[in-house]
Amino acid sequence: MAGDIIKEWSTVLEDLYNNKPKNPSKKKITVSCGLGFSFEEASRAMQRAKNKKHIHYNIQIYKGPRLKSKFPERFKQKVRDYFKLSKQLSKKQKEILENLVLYDYLTGMYNKTGYILRLEELKLKGVKEGYYILFDLDDLHYWNKKLGYAGVDKFIESFGNELLNNIRHETIEGRMPDILGHRLNESAGDEFLLFIPLKHNKENSEIVMKLIKRLIDKVYSKR
Repeated sequence: MAGDIIKEWSTVLEDLYNNKPKNPSKKKITVSCGLGFSFEEASRAMQRAKNKKHIHYNIQIYKGPRLKSKFPERFKQKVRDYFKLSKQLSKKQKEILENLVLYDYLTGMYNKTGYILRLEELKLKGVKEGYYILFDLDDLHYWNKKLGYAGVDKFIESFGNELLNNIRHETIEGRMPDILGHRLNESAGDEFLLFIPLKHNKENSEIVMKLIKRLIDKVYSKR
């Protein structure tokens, strides 16, 4: 099943590359993308993508054996503590708490605690699988020297805003969000992780690839 989906993804990718627009200028910040059924798989795919930077649709799909994501126990404990505390708060107090501890200050996306919290909530609602999309801004060390940290922060903020503006990040009228968005801050804060709670099948794989293409086009059109 998983092997068939990987082959279908490869076909979709070939179509994207055959119809791709002109490569983005190397004088601009570019984006690489890794795709998998878990964060670990998306990370492995990203490692391959980093060897093919500066092409318009630099999207790599993980093709190895299935890998599961494991969150550190300290973050799981944060989630448990949050659930426990939130039950004791009013709606307004809970809103204030969420704004303080669940969101990235620069982009408005979830931080790691918020992301894991929402993933746990999705699991409680019966979500068993999905697609993980990892975006990484290329050559940030170089761009920090060229543009300065403030200039790069503006691009990171713009990139995060573009993701938020083109996905349904929050629940609407009790529905689950289409996508969970997370800015990774472990290193330079230049990585963004999306989780799409969809079953693994051909139709959904095509939806995911089209979404990635649309997001990349949006980012490059605003540079």
